[in-house]
Amino acid sequence: MEQDATSELLDGRYHLETVIGRGGLSTVYRASDQFLGRKVAIKRYDVGAIDAAREEAELAILAGLDHHNLITMLDAGSHVDQNGRRTRYIVMPLVRGMDLSERLRGSRMAARNIGEIGYDIAEALEYIHSQGVVHRDVKPSNILLVDYGNAARRARAKLTDFGIAVADGVERITLAGVTTGTAGYLSPEQAAGEPVGPATDIYSAGLVLLQCFTRSIEYPGTPV
Repeated sequence: MEQDATSELLDGRYHLETVIGRGGLSTVYRASDQFLGRKVAIKRYDVGAIDAAREEAELAILAGLDHHNLITMLDAGSHVDQNGRRTRYIVMPLVRGMDLSERLRGSRMAARNIGEIGYDIAEALEYIHSQGVVHRDVKPSNILLVDYGNAARRARAKLTDFGIAVADGVERITLAGVTTGTAGYLSPEQAAGEPVGPATDIYSAGLVLLQCFTRSIEYPGTPV
């Protein structure tokens, strides 16, 4: 649900309008790009919620990704507010549609629709894995169902939120033996705090698709 946001201008360009999502480490806003005259989504890290190393890791990963089944990065920057606090932000396309977790609260999905979502996410995972990236947090709320408004017969699924992803050549922030993710979608190796790989994301995607059919989470749990 959208909420009012304080009227704030980031770097003299991005005007924050409403809050459209919140996570444990960041807030996502609907915003207006004053320079290009378009609507965008801005993910802004909460002050003190995350260290600079993890912010840099996410930026490094997103900067190298470009695929039609991913929400990619348009811009990034930092902003000093009126209290002198500096925060980092990422600018992304503002998509029309809902995330899969919201869709699952609605009517039952047809098997064909579930298969189409699975196909799109499989393509996204095939691409990021070929780039040496493991998402580590594949779950319904990180899958957006995009409606392009062009009378297409179906929405397109896009994978988003690379906040805890890891990539070859990027320093891993999570300590050995420590698990990061969402319990209901953890792979066995994540649950055991062991090294992760492409199979980790594939397992989580399987749990997501299973939930689409059964309408329930196979292994309920909270974020860890």
